[in-house]
Amino acid sequence: MNSDGFAPAVAEPADGSPHKPLSREIADIFAQEAETITFEALLSRIRQKSFGVLLAILALPSALPLPAPGYAMPFGVALLVVAYQMIREREYPWFPQRVLAREIRTKKNRRLVKAMVWLVGLLEKLLKPRGEWLYETRWFPRSSGVVVLLCAASMCTPIPLTNSLPALGIFLIGMGLIERDALAGIGGIVTGVAGMLVSITIVVLVLMFGMVAVDWVRDVIREGLPALMAGM
Repeated sequence: MNSDGFAPAVAEPADGSPHKPLSREIADIFAQEAETITFEALLSRIRQKSFGVLLAILALPSALPLPAPGYAMPFGVALLVVAYQMIREREYPWFPQRVLAREIRTKKNRRLVKAMVWLVGLLEKLLKPRGEWLYETRWFPRSSGVVVLLCAASMCTPIPLTNSLPALGIFLIGMGLIERDALAGIGGIVTGVAGMLVSITIVVLVLMFGMVAVDWVRDVIREGLPALMAGM
């Protein structure tokens, strides 16, 4: 930890071995022997701690349409820190000690881990370097950081339905950074902005009508989505 109270989040494999694909590390990263783990302990399981890897891993549990209790709030806070540093154009991500000390209360969920491994593995096959020049500009990474910041704030909102779409946007931005695929990065920005609009709508409805508005939105999704898919 340095004099500013920040601890570096950058570490390479000590044995000099090549990095495994992220999809092969997910199960180890989210292996959960106890119901409580500190963010620092979970972070220590991540071999390569670049901005892209951290965005993808920290957003992934909340990005899937599966229950992931315990992750959204602490990971949202960590993503706020990462996003701020992206905007400030830091070379490596760092975390304050108070973030590293945060406890994550969760339960082992084999279905969630299996879904995460499948999704990351699928994208690793589909994504490829495209539009790499965008990542060499100043505005594209910083714009991505702004979107991540807003989406991470949404993840920290204790209101149902304000997590998944913003988290998916962050995840795609992270995968774009890892694979240097600007198409994924742009897709993540669009998804993140859409997620923010949905979240703002839900928050406004809750302020106007109370938590019953969340049930209304759930009913619209439950009934409207199958009809939309059938129409396509």
